[in-house]
Amino acid sequence: MDKCLIYSTQSANFDGAVGICESFNGFLISIHNAFENAAIAAFQKESDSPSRFFLIGLQRSPTTDWTWSDDNSTSQFFKWAPGHPGSSSNCAFLATDEQLWHSVDCAQPNAFICELPKKSPCLPGWTYFNYTNMCYYKGEKKSFNQAEIFCRANGGHLTSIHNNVENAFIFEMTYAVSCYNETSQYVEGTVVLGGYYDKSIAGVRQWLDGSDGDYVGDLMCYEPNDNSMILMFSYPINCNDCGNPHGNWYIAADDPKETVFPNFVCKAPAFQ
Repeated sequence: MDKCLIYSTQSANFDGAVGICESFNGFLISIHNAFENAAIAAFQKESDSPSRFFLIGLQRSPTTDWTWSDDNSTSQFFKWAPGHPGSSSNCAFLATDEQLWHSVDCAQPNAFICELPKKSPCLPGWTYFNYTNMCYYKGEKKSFNQAEIFCRANGGHLTSIHNNVENAFIFEMTYAVSCYNETSQYVEGTVVLGGYYDKSIAGVRQWLDGSDGDYVGDLMCYEPNDNSMILMFSYPINCNDCGNPHGNWYIAADDPKETVFPNFVCKAPAFQ
């Protein structure tokens, strides 16, 4: 369950709990399925709160529908204890020991659970990949040197690749559906990576981020040139006449200062 939760050590009525959660830029917890209900109840044991009864963001509206306070949506999931909800109690608490809900008077103070927005591990516009615990950014229309300067200014480098899983992720992230060519001799979906090919070892000696060259993608088209840039081809097969461009690599002898490539990918550590 991907939620950031605060289990209160103080008590408040429903409106007070909503206000306290909002002061943390959050909201009184909403629960939408049995898995979330069980997990929220179980996580209480790891919290500092001594309570076992927590207000949740469920409230009965004048139309008798039970709605969630964060977005006023009608609840489609319920986990009522036997005999609940009562006819005159319009709020609810979760009893964590039994993982069941009890209706309660909204004015009655109880402990409560706030849900806070989960802090993104990446800068805006970047994509987090949990397999590597790294952040990736797809940029456009820069030379190799310009792209590396951009990546470094944002805390990273042109991307390294260390296994088939990461290679496939970058392929999916950058795939172009057409053979459109605006920038250079390279069609959209041509991606410049952050390393140089070393012919003597038939691979990457070291990536710009300092990581080892422990992986080589499938090479296509031509005999590789030594100390040349590494490109990934991420576009349809009909855009190329010398092999499968689905994530395969091409070793380019272009000038790293001059040739502008359609795409590049930066890679940076995720925030802790």
